[in-house]
Amino acid sequence: MSIDIVSITKVSSNLIKDFANRTWGRAKAKQILSEWWIDSTHAETMVALDNSMKRVAGIVVGVKSTWRLPSGAFSETISICGWYVAPEYAGQGMGRILVNHFDKSTTSRNTLAITKNAIRAFKKLGWVGPFTADLFILPFPSLRSNKLVSNKFSYKYYKISGANLPTDLSHDLNMIENNAPIGIGRRVRSAEAWISHLNVWPKRKRIIYIILLHGKPVGAFSIRNTDKHAAPLYRFTRLEYVTDIILNNEDSDSLNYICSVIESATRRTTFGIIMCTSNYNISKTLVKRGWWSKKSRIIGKKIEAKSPLFMLHGDITEIPKTDLDMTFSDSDIDLNL
Repeated sequence: MSIDIVSITKVSSNLIKDFANRTWGRAKAKQILSEWWIDSTHAETMVALDNSMKRVAGIVVGVKSTWRLPSGAFSETISICGWYVAPEYAGQGMGRILVNHFDKSTTSRNTLAITKNAIRAFKKLGWVGPFTADLFILPFPSLRSNKLVSNKFSYKYYKISGANLPTDLSHDLNMIENNAPIGIGRRVRSAEAWISHLNVWPKRKRIIYIILLHGKPVGAFSIRNTDKHAAPLYRFTRLEYVTDIILNNEDSDSLNYICSVIESATRRTTFGIIMCTSNYNISKTLVKRGWWSKKSRIIGKKIEAKSPLFMLHGDITEIPKTDLDMTFSDSDIDLNL
């Protein structure tokens, strides 16, 4: 068996369609072929080509990014969003070949929101984990909305569509990134990185809030509701998602202020806010403020069961789990919700 790993852009659409039909059946294949990663420049979608049979044996979808390590160094990273192997090639190590393809071009690998079967597969490849990015829910946030008064904190927000970032917002995002503290582990969130992510859905609307300390940007979060790009399961819910959150100052005052802004940012008709984070300090603050979490009575176990699991490989494993930031935007969850 002769296998080449090539970009999906170099494979004919007929071969991809044939792979989808063989792997999922014609009914589901149509849905798969409309996924964002089929033709997005944001995705690093690689195809395993069986040269002898002249057909696709498997596909792996990744998103490249750069991560800050606690030492202050940077690590080129790939987030594995999924791998798919045709039934004829099951049990032949095709998934390993596809995932390991990125070892040469990156120094770190991660994957978020994985199943038990995927966990077993990644463990065989030497990945570390699984770890949990805690899920939080705040029901009826309009009941918590309040007038924010502070002599040192303030905020501003930008309503954006797709990747159309105003110049001032780009400046603020870059300033937050450039002033990131040493000792943390998180994905680089420069304006350029945001634009790559937001370009996937050019018409998707969201609001990006900037948190200011004495007039200087120190944090940000992105919030949006579901829309026509979301999976059918989520499309008709009255939920809003904090898809990303970043904060350079993680003292108690800063944490409580950004949480207060989030709680005041939704529409009156919103049923609830959902957020996902692996950040220890943010998680602790949300619990103290009464957000539903895995620690909540009655509903806690259900929330824990839905909390995304993630695994790590390479330089990124050096980051202490209390200092590692993972959110909905650190994989393809924001793109699928």
